[in-house]
Amino acid sequence: MVNKHKDEALQKLVRGYLKKLEHIASKHGLSLFVKSTIKANKRGDCKATRHEADMLARMVDDDRLFREEIPNILGKSYRQCVDNDLFDSIGRLKSKGSYSKIDVMILKEKYNG
Repeated sequence: MVNKHKDEALQKLVRGYLKKLEHIASKHGLSLFVKSTIKANKRGDCKATRHEADMLARMVDDDRLFREEIPNILGKSYRQCVDNDLFDSIGRLKSKGSYSKIDVMILKEKYNG
């Protein structure tokens, strides 16, 4: 069941990133491709991998969160995040205090699913 929530959350993020890129794609004649990819993803015909989602997140500069932002997104207190080891379950990025937004959004879906 967790994998289902994880996959749904990941695909939802991917569609959001593709929508953000649609404007740029239209400048290069790729708008139809992006729209058809979004529709195929909604139908389940085309699923993005975690690696592809990470690349899209970096392209739209939406790949990281800071530690202080995570409790609000998860709907938990900072203390609950520490006590439940939630920070440890989220991938850290190279910059100090920065965490993977995709991991946080997947974790959010798991708790709020």
